[in-house]
Amino acid sequence: IARPRMATRLKAFEAYGGELFLLLDPEGTVLYASPSAEHLLARSVESIVGKPMEAIVHPSDLADLRALLARSGRQRGHHRALPTALRLLHATGNPIPFEGRMAGHTDDAPAHVVLALHDARGHRATEDAYTRSADDLGILLDHTTEALFLLDADLRLRAFNRTAAIRSRKLLGIHLEVGM
Repeated sequence: IARPRMATRLKAFEAYGGELFLLLDPEGTVLYASPSAEHLLARSVESIVGKPMEAIVHPSDLADLRALLARSGRQRGHHRALPTALRLLHATGNPIPFEGRMAGHTDDAPAHVVLALHDARGHRATEDAYTRSADDLGILLDHTTEALFLLDADLRLRAFNRTAAIRSRKLLGIHLEVGM
């Protein structure tokens, strides 16, 4: 009784999850694409299977794809998955960043390459926001007229801004190196 429900959930995960699974031959032809291709790339599975992987990879990432295919094909047997970051093309032509793993399996007949990728847009957006925030905070701290000191729980000096370095030298005779 539970199996049909689980199968339905698995199919929904495959179709709407953020993971894209691809099976390639050693030359990079797509042999299988998970149903999530329709959700993630707005491309039907039928439009991907049988085509070269190059058809859905951003032109700037083609050299990376070829190097990964060559590297995965040089190793015999099942081997450790290689970290992979590629931009795949949405049906609109817009690139979508994907990250994941690529593994070659050359002891099978025929040899094949498995790609397990996830949509990295959310992850990258978070990293970009953090970087922008850290840069903005650095600019604010360096240009404020207030002397700011960061102390740890044991009251050891961990960081300070430029104003603190200038004022410490003038008021206390202490020389603090900016960039400590």
